[in-house]
Amino acid sequence: RDPARGGAPPATSCLAKFHRTSGKPVWGSAVPRVHSFVPHDAGVTLVGSAFGPADFDAVTAAGPVGWVEGYDMVWLAEVTTEGRGTYVQTVASDRSYAAGCALAADAAGDLFAAFYTTSSVTRLGPGPPGGWEMDLGLDICGPDEVPCEGDTRLTVVRLGAEATPSCVETCGDAGQDTIVAPDTCYIDGVCYDAGGTGAFLGAPCWACDPAASQREWTEAGVGTDFCFLEGVCHPAGGPRPIPVGRWGSVDSECEVCSPGDDARGWTVTDGFVLADDGANCTAAATDLGGGTGEAEQSAGSEDAGINVGSIVGIVVGVFVVAAVLVIVAVGRAKKEKNAESSGAVKDQTEQIM
Repeated sequence: RDPARGGAPPATSCLAKFHRTSGKPVWGSAVPRVHSFVPHDAGVTLVGSAFGPADFDAVTAAGPVGWVEGYDMVWLAEVTTEGRGTYVQTVASDRSYAAGCALAADAAGDLFAAFYTTSSVTRLGPGPPGGWEMDLGLDICGPDEVPCEGDTRLTVVRLGAEATPSCVETCGDAGQDTIVAPDTCYIDGVCYDAGGTGAFLGAPCWACDPAASQREWTEAGVGTDFCFLEGVCHPAGGPRPIPVGRWGSVDSECEVCSPGDDARGWTVTDGFVLADDGANCTAAATDLGGGTGEAEQSAGSEDAGINVGSIVGIVVGVFVVAAVLVIVAVGRAKKEKNAESSGAVKDQTEQIM
């Protein structure tokens, strides 16, 4: 995966069909992690999850990036009896994760999917008419707080008929000649209006700019409001996070994001200098001849700009959500905290597989 787009290497499952009488394999396909599937006359409907965006050959389903890189997203897909994928769509939670998914069918053949999230807002599918946004109206976190996590809540949806995303005028031949509607973008299977950002996914400095590209993210505010480093949008004035343990981090005391000075690198604050190794910070010598003291230890930075490759293909089928059941789960998502005397630890929720 392109590191500028974020996301961890996908967990892979093998989906295969065997002949009913001979038992010999007919076809097989590697797909992101599958949790369950339901066979039917048209093929197989699957539900699964991935750590970040989920890749299906030439099609990508949107998932957490940036500040929530590596968090889970849920995907729904259909494969024909010949093993050809017909659509894939995403279920994503606002600056958080969606996980714990399952799929089932009733006696009438209706399909039901279940998953849980920890934030108030969840986006199902690409947007109207084949999907929509569910907002529970809960005061879980502020607009700039990342990650955004509260109690785990279970959602159950009934899946309906397929529909073409509203931002797609025509799919063309197998999605190869897709025409996106004016003043919109169609990025990783999700529709965005012009000016819409990737903040929901963890990347507030990515925006839909149809004049630049209707299929890829465009940088927005980098150099004024944000620095873009190591695949993450850092707000102006924000300290450099230094990893601690598996999920935690501690704020650097001497390196911050200063877009006007360097939007692609960390800026050393007054009173500190970088050591000769270019990685560690030491206190600057004073005019009174004071010695230098060691400050926060940090690693060197790299220039990491957005280099989003072309996304080929189109999600031609989406589900219409017909019913929703939200249940407040007992207990909270497990969090791991680490604290250091040099800064406050930023908690990140452990991924639940």
